[in-house]
Amino acid sequence: MAYRKTALVHAKSKAMREAIVAATIDTIARAGADKLSTDAVAKRASVAAGSLYTHFADKTEMIAAATAQVLAEDIAAMRESESFAPGPFDLVQAIMVLYARFESPHLAKAMLAAPAYREGIRDELAGILKRAVDIPLRERKTAAMVILAVIHVLYESFGAGAKGAQAAVGYSLRAIDIPNAAIIRALDRYLAL
Repeated sequence: MAYRKTALVHAKSKAMREAIVAATIDTIARAGADKLSTDAVAKRASVAAGSLYTHFADKTEMIAAATAQVLAEDIAAMRESESFAPGPFDLVQAIMVLYARFESPHLAKAMLAAPAYREGIRDELAGILKRAVDIPLRERKTAAMVILAVIHVLYESFGAGAKGAQAAVGYSLRAIDIPNAAIIRALDRYLAL
């Protein structure tokens, strides 16, 4: 008789995979992707090092899974911040939320180095731009990449905090030619919350 995995076995396997991904994210956040080791991840996940290879072929796959998880969380956080009246305010909120999500310099650096993360955030920002301001379709993705680059540079300069987030909003919106009056109104509305 062939062995069939039970629902309990599937659930345990899924939980172990989730623990490994969470431990990978935590390890990257603490030391950076370049210092990621399977031993450190296994220890953080409280699993045997060999168990990692049941779920992932190598560190590259572990980092890819961690990147996908962080991307999904960041997009969800940006979407939760959207208001019922699309406009520059939604863009301001998305930039502020994304800036705040870069709580760890190591994690931010690793995510921004991953093409899948950059492209996912770019596409999400491009969608928000479509609803928020009148930018031609062919320019939305470029504008979204400019915003992401500004956020990254300002995060490296200011670190976390309200001052850096406000600067990221102002510089991002100016970089894509949103009028100052719209920026100020949107920022004032955001800060009044």
